[in-house]
Amino acid sequence: MDKDFYIGLDVGTDSVGWAATDLDYEPLRLHGKTAWGARIFDAANDAKSRRQFRTSGRRMARRKYRIQLLNEIFAPFIVPMDSGFFLRLEESSFLPSDKTDKSTKHPLFKEGEKEFYLSYPTIWHLRKALVNNDDKAFSDPRYVYLALHHIIKYRGNFLKKGEMTIGKFDFSIFDDINKFFSDLLEEKREEEEDYRLIGEGVGEKIIDELEQNEKSAVKKKAIGEMLDKTYKAEIGDWADFFCALITGGKYKIDKLDDEYEGLEVTVANFDEKEDEYRSALGDKFALAEFAKVITDFIELEKIIGKPSSSNSPLSDAFVTLFEGHKDALKALKRITKKIDEIEEKTGEESLYYKIFKDPNNDKNYAAFVHVNSNKKRPSMEDFDRYILSSISPYADHFVNDVEFQAIVNQAERNDLLRTIAVSSTSVIPHQLHEVELKAILKNWVDRVPEAKEAAEKIMALFLFRVPYYYGPLSGRTSSPYSNVVFKDEKKERLLPWNYKDKIDDAATKNNFMGNLT
Repeated sequence: MDKDFYIGLDVGTDSVGWAATDLDYEPLRLHGKTAWGARIFDAANDAKSRRQFRTSGRRMARRKYRIQLLNEIFAPFIVPMDSGFFLRLEESSFLPSDKTDKSTKHPLFKEGEKEFYLSYPTIWHLRKALVNNDDKAFSDPRYVYLALHHIIKYRGNFLKKGEMTIGKFDFSIFDDINKFFSDLLEEKREEEEDYRLIGEGVGEKIIDELEQNEKSAVKKKAIGEMLDKTYKAEIGDWADFFCALITGGKYKIDKLDDEYEGLEVTVANFDEKEDEYRSALGDKFALAEFAKVITDFIELEKIIGKPSSSNSPLSDAFVTLFEGHKDALKALKRITKKIDEIEEKTGEESLYYKIFKDPNNDKNYAAFVHVNSNKKRPSMEDFDRYILSSISPYADHFVNDVEFQAIVNQAERNDLLRTIAVSSTSVIPHQLHEVELKAILKNWVDRVPEAKEAAEKIMALFLFRVPYYYGPLSGRTSSPYSNVVFKDEKKERLLPWNYKDKIDDAATKNNFMGNLT
């Protein structure tokens, strides 16, 4: 075109509109058409969603790698007696027609599987037996493997270092929390002073309040009133953030500062979202970690209860939980059948059907254990409230019934028919798993001396954690997200018991800091 013209652009996040006119603003013609139009494309996205998938994938890959190493360590003890064991275990979720070995319908053992489950209904029963050096539990190396597989796969959190005393809360954490808030106030006031948001003795009151069977909102309000009112007013949203997290609530962090993305933080999914929370909160992430330590202690108390002198406090607690659920379920079934008999209700009108059989009830037992139900699993609180509302109107029929009163009391405490699945194992510190792992490995080596080297490798495997500044272990030549620098250009397989000899830790830290700056 040999004459002047105007072009107008409307630039958006996912499209660009355009139009061309002459100097009198009359639309031009281009290839027989009016010269205007739009180009539509996918909007640009930040790296947040990709980062979530990347960190989650990395965590799952490391878990799989731990299991792979465990399989390699145990292979000399299991393959000679059962060469297909690991393959059956890997294909245990397959349909029978899709499995490599179609000669057996059992996912674990070719024979004796029924007897195994009768002896050990849950993995916690097996772990307890191995810790207590039971002869039958050690009669088959596959039994030992299954228990260690469970420990290595679900090894608990690493929030607290050093030894841990069950049932005893370390109140020194409130000094760290006060230091956090003190630093926050110093930034705002630009003056140095020792601020104490949580006064002397208030930490004990906070833990007492969290141990009460009350609603989260009630606990949050009560704890908020315990904090120093002057400092709380200045800190504002950060104090609310802390109170929300320790009472199990959620908090949108864009309330804290405009620079934060609209991410909702909660300790309920801390393990899955830790990397995302850390990235979003930066140096303020420490407060979320403090809240997680406190809530984990409260949840752990519900699981383990009072301190025990047992060699397997964790397994004992879950076995007791399993047996308690079984006894309470038996009692509840007896109560509902008696109510139906007295009220002359049968079929789908019966209370027994509504609580245990109805597939469309979103709060009954079928939904709660997610068996023969079309509904999403309800929370412990919703399920217990439903049971309470279902049987309370018939209390007159059970005036002197001890079991009925026990069921009501448990439901009022939101503790009726608690299951192992409901009790999150992510709140368990790794030290409790470590106690049982050491006991099992010692008993195993005492019985099988040639397993000593394998036991040492398993302990190293359990304790191994990839430092946060490493990133993927493949090195930068394989992944742009890796900070790892190898001491030797010749890369060798990295293992929990040799990685310190293979990786240049100082250079790796420098890479990490270089990325940040």
